[in-house]
Amino acid sequence: MKGLKKWGLFLSLVIYVTLALVYSNKQGFWHDEIHTLSFLKGTSAYNFEGSDLYNEQNIFSIEKIKALLNNDNFIDNFYLQIQHEGHPPIYFICLKIWSLIVGHSEIALRSFSVLCGLLFFISLYSVLKLKSNKTLTATIFVFLTLFNPFLFYMFSEARMYALAMLFAVLTFKFWDKYISHQNKGPKNYILYILSSTALLYTHYYGIFFITTLIYFEITRNGLTKNILKSLLPFLLFAPWMVMIRKQLLFHSNHWTDGSYSFIESIGGFINGISQLLFSPVSSPLLIEQILTFLLLAALGIVLLKDKKGLLWISGIIFYFLQIFIFDLLLDHHTIIIPRYYIFLLIFIVLGIYNIFERFNKNIIIISLTIYILIGANSIYHIFNLDRAPKQMFRELSSYIDINYNPDNTLIVLETKGPLIYGIANYIKGDFHVVYAPYYKPNKKYTNVIIFEEVLGISYLSYIDKTNKKGLEKIQFVGINLYE
Repeated sequence: MKGLKKWGLFLSLVIYVTLALVYSNKQGFWHDEIHTLSFLKGTSAYNFEGSDLYNEQNIFSIEKIKALLNNDNFIDNFYLQIQHEGHPPIYFICLKIWSLIVGHSEIALRSFSVLCGLLFFISLYSVLKLKSNKTLTATIFVFLTLFNPFLFYMFSEARMYALAMLFAVLTFKFWDKYISHQNKGPKNYILYILSSTALLYTHYYGIFFITTLIYFEITRNGLTKNILKSLLPFLLFAPWMVMIRKQLLFHSNHWTDGSYSFIESIGGFINGISQLLFSPVSSPLLIEQILTFLLLAALGIVLLKDKKGLLWISGIIFYFLQIFIFDLLLDHHTIIIPRYYIFLLIFIVLGIYNIFERFNKNIIIISLTIYILIGANSIYHIFNLDRAPKQMFRELSSYIDINYNPDNTLIVLETKGPLIYGIANYIKGDFHVVYAPYYKPNKKYTNVIIFEEVLGISYLSYIDKTNKKGLEKIQFVGINLYE
């Protein structure tokens, strides 16, 4: 029976990885992934001083961008690129090594995240087995987590979230073993230090995950000398603060500028949890929001009855307060961006796991079945590109190649940044482009078309609206074309 459970879990993981890889190859890179691709090539898609196109004011050939993407200046330009990127370095270093083996296609770069996702589920299984001796319960919850649409989406994206989640679950595993068995040698403590430090050097918001673990440790054991040992990852991360300061100078303006009130932040956080459970990069459906509320209410009712439950609830509140205070200090509203606190999913899974054997079995089975059905439906629509489709650089480029002649067509880009790199990565013709602030009518070009990036961000439009009069607007996901 034990072997059957493991084979069932193995088969589920194989199916999951297969679906994730197929899905990874169905769409082109989007805005954030273009940043990843350009970073690996050693060219910056950011509109910051020092980037390859920062001072470009003339009409230029798209072949110029293709050449940048075909070269490899990763090592030479790493110092500047990591400042522009604004994230820690481990993911980019790991992905660069991966790309040297598998290449730079969509499935090649995204497959690294798929691999990290697979290792995450395997690690989660080992964590759950530590919390309960029942292999069946651990298997059920890993199987349940496989139906999380948010993870399916993020584990199929060429960004750092899958790797960060892997380091986070390993951090929890070794932290739990370390504080529970402190007299059994330094192995688990060393592994905790390594995994937690790696988490900090992969995603900055990992700090809130680690501080929440330390909060749990304080509430469990009080303020002891061992807390200082648990804080060692922050000391090892301290040298990177010099780089963070330089990154902040470049990112003085951010798309999350403007902090939210306490009530707005609570609403954003609850909505973020709903997205973490059901709906990546799209508004949760009403049924998903209702189920989120019922889940949190049920967890609250059950967990408030015992000491461990109270500790878990206070930990979630502590997690929220950290992000809220951070947003206030930096005048941001990252509280509404659930991928930044994706690590909260680990605590949610563990919270439900802890009450599994103490709650009415029929209610638990019905609840889990409902979640699996809704999660499977969401993943089905994501897989078929009906939900949370990625930005259509590839589709727009194909449209331009089919319908326009590079010799008499000028492309006007309304924004500097990854837009030109996204188009250059897919377009075949050697078109000429110019940024909107520097566009002037030119008789050489009988066709002038405008690309407008639309990602829910209020960009400044440099083109006078009269220039768009009479032009037909064709909407692609994340981009508008005016022709």
